[in-house]
Amino acid sequence: MMRYCVLLVTLLSFFWLPWQLTVLLMIVSSVFFPLAGVVFGVLFDVIYAPVGFVDVPLGIVWGAAATMLGYGIERFIRARIMSV
Repeated sequence: MMRYCVLLVTLLSFFWLPWQLTVLLMIVSSVFFPLAGVVFGVLFDVIYAPVGFVDVPLGIVWGAAATMLGYGIERFIRARIMSV
């Protein structure tokens, strides 16, 4: 239940919180659901990026980095739980 609450708070943070806190919540939610980083990165670009301002959509790039970080942390946690 806590995992879904983090996803919901991250989704709502796009509209109510500053973008720095939204990025932090995006990283936290990608630990629980690794693909959430890419999804929230696309949403971040749609909401915050001005049209034609950048060549590379930074939200998607940072979302992909959060996804890779999430997969790494999830694998590390599962390896530690299995070995104990």
